[in-house]
Amino acid sequence: MMTSLWSLHISFVSLSLLLFVCRGVYMWLGKPIHSYMWKRSIPDIIDSLLLLSGISLAYILGFAPWNDNWLLVKLIAIAGYILFGFLALNGDLTPRFKRSFFILALVTVTYIIFVAHSKSLYL
Repeated sequence: MMTSLWSLHISFVSLSLLLFVCRGVYMWLGKPIHSYMWKRSIPDIIDSLLLLSGISLAYILGFAPWNDNWLLVKLIAIAGYILFGFLALNGDLTPRFKRSFFILALVTVTYIIFVAHSKSLYL
């Protein structure tokens, strides 16, 4: 069961990141996404399922942010990723700032993946 949940979690990570990059490319090119479903609904559903699968995995494996520093750092980095992603895709900013926040979000998600994979805080 845990292997299936882990695979599901990785699938949600991949889908979420793919949709974020697609939305970021549209933002970068200055092309609006006209479909509300693809702009908000689908990413929100996938991200909710990603969160649920992550919490389930942490519970099953016995990880907790107050016991495992790498998980606490990962959660803080996820908050940063959400903020950077929001500013990149939804913020009322100039294209230059939106692009900068998009790059920051990609760097942050790369760090999150590293921390999750290595269970270490250091590069």
